Amino acid sequence: EIVQVSPAIDPVSRSFKAAVRVNNPEQQLRPGMFVKFDAIVAHKDSVIVIPKSIILAKRAGNTVFVVDKGAAFEKVITTGLENSDQVEVVEGLSVDDRLVVKGYETLRNRSKVKVVK
Repeated sequence: EIVQVSPAIDPVSRSFKAAVRVNNPEQQLRPGMFVKFDAIVAHKDSVIVIPKSIILAKRAGNTVFVVDKGAAFEKVITTGLENSDQVEVVEGLSVDDRLVVKGYETLRNRSKVKVVK
């Protein structure tokens, strides 16, 4: 249980101090120790989740490349919840879309592509 959160964030590490109450029956955690953890603040089922690394920031917004009939098409997406390496897509993609995950950096809209996997 998160009991208290510091209002100040360290701009370099993007971390902050918090006081938490945990079950510690074996006394593995001792006073004064530092712990790094990820807190689940929200959970959703049946959503589209993609790697953050394939998202390109453009003037039109965040985009990804989708393959259809041998060509790569750029699609603008709207993102939602995220963690360190994945992000929810709330708008712009469908479950059946095939995403370009390698070589997308040099693609242009309607570039011819060959699917290898």
